Amino acid sequence: MRVLHVWSVTGIAAMLAHFGGPRHKVVMSARFDPYNQSSIYDPAYLTRAPGIMDAPWFYLVLLRRSIGADLLHIHGQISMAKKLRHLHKPYIQHYHGRDVLHVSPKCRKQVEQGATRILVSTPNLLSYEYAQTPQWLPNPVDTNLFSRRRIPQNNKGLVHLISKQDRDMTLQRLNEFGYGDVEWDFIYRGNEPGVRHMKVSYADMPAHLAQYEYYGAPVHDWRTNVWLQADSKTGLEAMALGLKVIRYDGSVRDTLPPEHRVENVVAKLHDIYDAI
Repeated sequence: MRVLHVWSVTGIAAMLAHFGGPRHKVVMSARFDPYNQSSIYDPAYLTRAPGIMDAPWFYLVLLRRSIGADLLHIHGQISMAKKLRHLHKPYIQHYHGRDVLHVSPKCRKQVEQGATRILVSTPNLLSYEYAQTPQWLPNPVDTNLFSRRRIPQNNKGLVHLISKQDRDMTLQRLNEFGYGDVEWDFIYRGNEPGVRHMKVSYADMPAHLAQYEYYGAPVHDWRTNVWLQADSKTGLEAMALGLKVIRYDGSVRDTLPPEHRVENVVAKLHDIYDAI
């Protein structure tokens, strides 16, 4: 089956396509790949056009690449999925978090009713309302890139804050879990003015993480005002390296659960494709 992955949230689609084989392709706008999470696997995945031409150029490339595809695997992007329904190709709707948390079931219903399958990237998303029953496909981790390292015992910890996540609230959460004495370093992954932002490419992320003994993984969603009950993708990558990851429930893990190894995720995904 020839599969075209549409968009690549945190580089997941690019990774699945890379390990899935030559019959997997991806289309993604370079403008939304600031850390090179998709281009690390294949720069050809990315479309590049300046300024106001970015969106129309992306859709032109998308339509051209979709011609030879037997299946579209759409990652998030409800508005894009609504447009692609008119291509009359079978498609999978794959959610990665905020595309469910910030979009009502009513707005998602039309896309979900026409989907061949609905996939979610974290188990907590299974509890939300959908037009048909979803299936969990674990977030993949490339253990070739995030291979186990010697981690320093320096009592230093790193927290990557997502857009609008409050630093003090996150520190309080870590204090409640019993890790207030760790020397936490907070870096934003977003566009907030006046704060420290991450400037690390994905290829350099293992070395970036491996400077720390701890990784603080609790993620707070500002719009729904909830602490997400799931392991973040970066948290999983930190586990693979051997950091002590403070998880969403306060537990600590320093090894990657085997279901998140990319080869195991791809095998499960191929089973899903074969059943279509």
